[in-house]
Amino acid sequence: MAGFDSYWLLFSAVVSLQEAAFLYLRPASLPGGHLAHLFPHYGVYVAMDGLFRDMGDRTLRLLSAASLVEVPLQLLVAAYAVPASAGLSAATLALTALSATVVKTGLFLAYDWPHMHAAAAGGWGRVVVVAASTPWLLVPVGGVVAVHRRLRRVLGSSERKMA
Repeated sequence: MAGFDSYWLLFSAVVSLQEAAFLYLRPASLPGGHLAHLFPHYGVYVAMDGLFRDMGDRTLRLLSAASLVEVPLQLLVAAYAVPASAGLSAATLALTALSATVVKTGLFLAYDWPHMHAAAAGGWGRVVVVAASTPWLLVPVGGVVAVHRRLRRVLGSSERKMA
């Protein structure tokens, strides 16, 4: 992992915190609410995705709770596991954080798909929601590959030293 990964993890943590805040502060955070000015772009999600407006849906709140667990892990990985000199425990922590992001995003998309308004955005509603989620699948998968390569390199050199 390189410097880009640290920035990505920090960005992802901020986005995750903002989404969780939006969901937990509803209805005040919804368009027309007294906190809506803090979440202007979520008006687009509300228009495309029925779950963001649905106050009774608990699954989206549970996924947001997973984000609140994931954020400290992301910050820890950004600070501790990203340097190339990080050891095996740091690499394991990085793999855990990155894998959690992929699983959480996949669960969100699988659960959310039937709630997306296919007619939103001129028929592009589902495409927009999936496209917005795609970086949270691709970047962590790339990070997992990078950590795996680093582990193979480190563990391979350790085996050669022992031989």
